[in-house]
Amino acid sequence: MISFHDIQEVLKASSYKELVIDYTLRQKRNKRKNNDVIREVINELVDDANYIPLEDYSAKLQVIFSLLIASNNPKNREIVSHIIDTYNYRSQAELIVASQYIDSINTKDLDHQLFSLITNGLISIKSFKILSDTEFLLETKYGDIHITSAFTNLGIENIPPENRRGYCHNITTAFLLKHPNFYGAYFYIPLNFQGYFEHSVVIDPDNNLVYDLTNNATMDLTIWQKLYPHAFIISGQKLKELFSQVEDTYNIQINMSTIEEVRRIRRKNR
Repeated sequence: MISFHDIQEVLKASSYKELVIDYTLRQKRNKRKNNDVIREVINELVDDANYIPLEDYSAKLQVIFSLLIASNNPKNREIVSHIIDTYNYRSQAELIVASQYIDSINTKDLDHQLFSLITNGLISIKSFKILSDTEFLLETKYGDIHITSAFTNLGIENIPPENRRGYCHNITTAFLLKHPNFYGAYFYIPLNFQGYFEHSVVIDPDNNLVYDLTNNATMDLTIWQKLYPHAFIISGQKLKELFSQVEDTYNIQINMSTIEEVRRIRRKNR
């Protein structure tokens, strides 16, 4: 695992700002690569996708998949299968996408009709069942998956969407600093076709659960680990120790992505 000495060695050669820039550019490159493929796929499927009132390319594609599958036309289903095989569609990406859509419908950022249309285009998910306001059951090709959108067992209030979406590394770090008996885990989550995005979650090994704070979702750890092998796991206690050492020495507040940047650089320099 990364030590304070490792962080010191990296910060001798690179500024903290450079680490942040490297991380940000990597995320943009991966998203751009994936969107390039999605645009190519969409152009193959339809003449004009502007009629779909969504900015996100992945969501547009899922709507098109949904319409093709719902048509009950065998040729349309063959088209979807052709796309999946030809472009090496990575269906394991769909679990976290599903949790994001569930979060959006819970916060009323997505209406039920559009939610159904998009989620019906998730290839690996056979059905969504709403068990309660905070409990969902997904029947998937990976097995039945429960998603809970409340962290009542942690004794914390739900984090407002504007303070968590897109801030997984910060809020995972903040949580672990307050609750050092848990663990943080860092993942490279595959995008639909190309690349990945980097994501941090809280691990509760005693209850075999993942707390995806940025998406307001709790899921089974066993299934999560089967779909997304971790880059690293760190105890909250160790993270708290590193955080304090770096803040005291450099007046810098690190997060989970900082640790991954140090890991990447140290691995590259060996």
